[in-house]
Amino acid sequence: MVEAENEDDVPFPLAQFQGVEATEDGTRSLVKSINKAQENPIQNDRFDKLFAKWWDDLDSELRHVPGDIPGDAPKQRSDRALLEEVLQTVRNLSRGNTPRLQHYAEPNIDIWRGMQVWNVTAEQMAKMSIEDLQDFRRQAYEAWMRTNYPSKEDVIDSKVRLADREISRRKVEGDA
Repeated sequence: MVEAENEDDVPFPLAQFQGVEATEDGTRSLVKSINKAQENPIQNDRFDKLFAKWWDDLDSELRHVPGDIPGDAPKQRSDRALLEEVLQTVRNLSRGNTPRLQHYAEPNIDIWRGMQVWNVTAEQMAKMSIEDLQDFRRQAYEAWMRTNYPSKEDVIDSKVRLADREISRRKVEGDA
């Protein structure tokens, strides 16, 4: 967030999403979480060196982001706007309505140990300990239950079934 005094000043629909301040700590946190979600994340020590190397350049660019443009909405939201937002949220909750994008409130449900569940291969599963395999299966099943994308649903379902077969194979062979 650039020039927002606090997160309450961010209006909807942007307020639905997670945000960080455009400071060194906030940006580091954001970039680190993106890195962790990658299939092959950069190691922490290397990440810290790269971030330190490039932060000054990014900070310089962030300082040139224009501030308020004359005629823009005020920085701080009015009490009325906040009250209307709370009222609308309470009404939606009481009706059982949830925001359409609510599944994004739990980020990375389809990420298991830095890998997207649909990218985990049979070979990788064969190398996992039984505990890791069961943990992966739980995470993949959770992702399958919550996805809203039919194309992902089929792929994730195939990974759940693949994990089930690997667990069954190990039980038969006595490896479990």
